[in-house]
Amino acid sequence: MARVKPLKLIIDTNLWVSFIISKKLNLLDSLLFAGDTRLLFSEELIAEIQETIAKPRLKKYFGTNA
Repeated sequence: MARVKPLKLIIDTNLWVSFIISKKLNLLDSLLFAGDTRLLFSEELIAEIQETIAKPRLKKYFGTNA
């Protein structure tokens, strides 16, 4: 039986922020933890997420430690 390669996903910053703010991050659970999906990050993506959540207009969602 042939092994199926995992689906590789890169979720951009806008989607991460939207999912977190809307508290719908759990909608990704079934996809991410199904065992056939691999979530990919780059250093650039992580830096962009950090810069985005540090913006003043988003502080109410992420607090001061973001």
